[in-house]
Amino acid sequence: MVGAICFYQFNIGHGIPLGANARAQEFQLPIGLALAQVAIATVVRWWAIPRFSDFSILLRLLVLGLALSEAVTFYGIFIIPGDMPETKLVFFIVSLLSALQFAPLYASPKAASPFHANDISP
Repeated sequence: MVGAICFYQFNIGHGIPLGANARAQEFQLPIGLALAQVAIATVVRWWAIPRFSDFSILLRLLVLGLALSEAVTFYGIFIIPGDMPETKLVFFIVSLLSALQFAPLYASPKAASPFHANDISP
């Protein structure tokens, strides 16, 4: 998904936006929506995923969190005006970092995880 976010930004969004915003940034609905989605994705990753061990539930939570993270990229590409490159760049970086937190380190049975400290592996 991180590769898809970069693909969208470089092909649909025409690369990394450069320059300063043309006008002062005010709090707008897309910014609040993006912050809420990243917050929900973070709660899913660090609160919900460690509480389940069934892989079908983990997959659903992973898809939900990645979808929330990836949507922020589309807000930056399609909703934020072209004369706001700094804001577009922030949306891209936040989306990328939000998706990176979903690296499935919890899926490996050999990974040392504080959530599975009582498991005995041969």
